[in-house]
Amino acid sequence: MVDSVPPDVTKYVHDPTVGDIDHYLHTIPTAQNAVRPFPASASIYGVQHTMFAELASGVGSLVSDVNGTPSAGQALTTSFGFYTFPYATNPSTGSPWSQTDVPTTPIGPKVA
Repeated sequence: MVDSVPPDVTKYVHDPTVGDIDHYLHTIPTAQNAVRPFPASASIYGVQHTMFAELASGVGSLVSDVNGTPSAGQALTTSFGFYTFPYATNPSTGSPWSQTDVPTTPIGPKVA
């Protein structure tokens, strides 16, 4: 589930298969949204991928996958928690993030 406030865990994605990836595209808000859009001249100094997740059973870790480029994994626990993956640069290009990267770069969790 993306953008669920407060978290509604009954609608979350569940996947026990190691190696599976669930990518999402995140649009930049427009002037019509409640969230203010980026000014056209704004620089993006980093992107943070934060996930709210738990381990259903066994042992496992969570990886943030950016357009096929995985991060280092973080060990999951059997209680829900926030897992944060900061990116100063776009890992799939190695370049600084641009405004065109944000809505076009698939980002999501990978089961590890």
